[in-house]
Amino acid sequence: MALVGGGPGALDLITVRGLHLLQQADVVVMDRLGPRGLTELLGPEVALIDVGKEPGHPSRTQEQIGALLVEHARAGRRVVRLKGGDPFLLGRGGEEVLACRAAGIEVQVVPGVTSAIAGPTAGDVPVTHRGAAVALHVVNAHGDLGPADLAALRDPGTTTVLMMGVGWLPRLVSQALLNGVAPRPRSR
Repeated sequence: MALVGGGPGALDLITVRGLHLLQQADVVVMDRLGPRGLTELLGPEVALIDVGKEPGHPSRTQEQIGALLVEHARAGRRVVRLKGGDPFLLGRGGEEVLACRAAGIEVQVVPGVTSAIAGPTAGDVPVTHRGAAVALHVVNAHGDLGPADLAALRDPGTTTVLMMGVGWLPRLVSQALLNGVAPRPRSR
């Protein structure tokens, strides 16, 4: 069983190892966040299982996904769980590894390029830059900001990346401003 980070979406940003494992797979389990274009590289004999995770639509639970991985691995199939970005950065990859290992299934984890870095980089915004930003703080933006998040936002030497927060952005901005985070001019 392999847990593969597919990167931020562009087909050529998956690692060589991740692509190699994907091309050897019998079964690929993915959700809406995995790079869909990579499935075009799979042969017709590869079983592609979509586990959903689309807001407002039925999805398999995390426990069901773990059970699915175990079921196919125990049947002797080469299973790849393809995730978007990096599976260990807000991707629940740790939970999937634990489910497999609890069932005696060996797991190879292949890191992926996370959008927490790829997004800013694509916009020519370094997440660290000598004399400007020396730290990176990544936040799951589905909910309220915690004390560490607010401290990072107040620190001009820390770049804060909010992940999966488009729907929450107005609330998060209001919360930050109410908690003393001063607006900063955008610089390049």
